[in-house]
Amino acid sequence: MFLLLAAAALSAQATSFYLTVAGLGGEPDYEQRFATWAGDFKKAVSSEPGAKIEVLSGKDATKANILAKLSSFAGQAKADDTLAVFFIGHGTFDDIDYKLNIPGQDISASELSDALNKIPARQLVVLGTSASGGAIEKLQKSQRTVITATKAGTEKNATDRKSTRLNSSH
Repeated sequence: MFLLLAAAALSAQATSFYLTVAGLGGEPDYEQRFATWAGDFKKAVSSEPGAKIEVLSGKDATKANILAKLSSFAGQAKADDTLAVFFIGHGTFDDIDYKLNIPGQDISASELSDALNKIPARQLVVLGTSASGGAIEKLQKSQRTVITATKAGTEKNATDRKSTRLNSSH
């Protein structure tokens, strides 16, 4: 009986889902920097028991792959689970929508928001990219914390690990 209760308690524990996407660097120094940061994020969360960790970088960081990973998480996650998504790279903002620069067609904040809205877990979205402040309006939602590297979409400066700003909505 005790073993059944213990097994039930373990299966009821919340799961943490992690997705790290390293977008296009545009030049070798940035490509290396983004890949290193993606690896650092993975190492930081790898010790968490039961965590579901996915990393997309280089040619694998496509819109189709990002949406497929988020869709997979949507099929697995429960309301008491957590999701953390880290985007590393360059971004653009055209006064309408933010886009993460990735191989092939870029992914927009609107597309990200639509995919994230299907995941019932509490969410942390980190946009460590230039122009990421332009995504805030599209990504803000109850139970989602958004951290951007720039205040506004018009900031085109390169980002580093020390240049994030917390924009929270819960």
